[in-house]
Amino acid sequence: MRQVEQKTKEASEEAYSQAQTKQRQEAPSVGRVLLLYVDEAVDDATPFGSVRNQAFTIMPREALLIAGKRLSEKPVSQMELRWQEVNRTAPRFKKHLRSLLHNRLRERRDDVSWCVSVLTGLVNHDSIVALPRHGPRDGASFS
Repeated sequence: MRQVEQKTKEASEEAYSQAQTKQRQEAPSVGRVLLLYVDEAVDDATPFGSVRNQAFTIMPREALLIAGKRLSEKPVSQMELRWQEVNRTAPRFKKHLRSLLHNRLRERRDDVSWCVSVLTGLVNHDSIVALPRHGPRDGASFS
């Protein structure tokens, strides 16, 4: 379980780092496109199509669309990326959850309430994040 936690953490950190790098690389080009709107050399009577063509020489149309959408939306947080990665790996664990719970119940009968809360969470939600954060009441790990 710790290996999975470590892998999801590393994958989310990598995704966050890539997003930050992409934004840093795009920033100068986006800035130059924005400066077209305040450039005194561009007359107000200039057709918008020619200004748009100038913008596309600075930054290709698709890249400009992607950058504009990214700037218009709330930036994704590192924690959000982490949960996305956890949810991506969840099906692997859901497949084996029954046998894990069954083995745990055989080991310790007093963990029944915790196992029931896990199963209830899975029935009520389609996401691994619904699992209780804490293990059995005595603090023992669920492994």
